Amino acid sequence: FRRYFDEVKPDVLEIYTSINWKVLLPMVLYAAARGVPRTLVSRGELYPADFNRNDALTRLSFIALLKLTNLVIAKELYVDEMLDRHCPDVARFRWTNAIPVRGEPSYERQGNEVLFLNFFKSFRNLEVIIRAAPLVRRAVPDVRFLLVGSSGQLGSASNFFAALNEYEAFLHGLIAELGVGDFVSILPFTTEPDEYYARAKVYLLPADLVYCNYALLEAMERGVPPVTSDEKDRAARLIVEDGVSGRLVPIDPQPLAAAVVELLQDEERRRAMGAAARRKVQAEFDLARQAAALAAAYRALAEGRTPAVDVPGTRAGPIDAYAGVPEEALRPSTGGWQNAGAPGRG
Repeated sequence: FRRYFDEVKPDVLEIYTSINWKVLLPMVLYAAARGVPRTLVSRGELYPADFNRNDALTRLSFIALLKLTNLVIAKELYVDEMLDRHCPDVARFRWTNAIPVRGEPSYERQGNEVLFLNFFKSFRNLEVIIRAAPLVRRAVPDVRFLLVGSSGQLGSASNFFAALNEYEAFLHGLIAELGVGDFVSILPFTTEPDEYYARAKVYLLPADLVYCNYALLEAMERGVPPVTSDEKDRAARLIVEDGVSGRLVPIDPQPLAAAVVELLQDEERRRAMGAAARRKVQAEFDLARQAAALAAAYRALAEGRTPAVDVPGTRAGPIDAYAGVPEEALRPSTGGWQNAGAPGRG
């Protein structure tokens, strides 16, 4: 540690909670003794259910790391809840997914296309969409559901793709069982999603854990109102304001279908929510603004100042994103899908 600090002379020490705390803690203590500002980048290690499964020594060590840090950089919205619980006074910066904000999109759409675009991970509950589809069709006969994200063409050698392909086979079977194949389509994963956003009237993400989903932000930036859920991930409320920039509904076919029908049948409301969704991304998830704010925070630390809390991406004061939610409810459910493997993060 001494040689590193003497030779490199860092202006700021940036550490990651994914590294073993037994390595991090003495380095952070040494940096503090040398007067070097410390930032800590945290993601899954502070997911509430996972964090609470650690032994007491590990939990206490993580909390000590947080309290020894000048700035916590939170890679997921749920990190806020843990900081509020264990060290509410620590300065934090939300470095979540963010996207480039482009020119104003058209809010006009032809037809009634409803879009899911993401990897097919079981905690995103695509079976709920498939079961909701015939309910929507009773009210909107020309509706089409596009489920974009099939990974079959990407490979199957890794456990990651094997789990996705197994879940996709289940979804194909459900479509056949319900007889909805003429208006519910499974389409390949794409790296060029704009054509889908330009046609979609509604974007769906009925996930157990919304995180700060990149495709969700993309759809919102393109003026597509989302229907997602805060049933198990109340931090979803930090992205979508129910009834304003989209809809937040239980993870269930009936309420999901009702929200979709509402938007498809009320064009003025759909467009207003799409515009509000875009404004939300502009205000809080614009990549250029977030990068500039992070640079300013690091510059302040390097100059011995406390980072401001009123710039985009930072915040002061607690939230209660998970208040009242039992720990077991924070774990992704299988939702009728029988894969015993835990769903991946992100």
